[in-house]
Amino acid sequence: MFNITHYFEWNNTPSVVGNVNDTEATGFFLNTKGKWDKAKPITILEFFNAGSQIDKDTFEKNFGVIGQDLPALPT
Repeated sequence: MFNITHYFEWNNTPSVVGNVNDTEATGFFLNTKGKWDKAKPITILEFFNAGSQIDKDTFEKNFGVIGQDLPALPT
């Protein structure tokens, strides 16, 4: 199960990073078609370096709730 640990606004796009399990993490961003794309490692670095890390409340205020206003994340 994917556990979100970080929320971002990256290039005006909702983006998240989280743990897949105890030893693996990944990230996702919403593409222009309104679907989540899995982020490559270099893109995850861009989230942290060029994006704005925001808290969950700000993320949901700006973009909506994942699984309700936004599509559910891929499993």
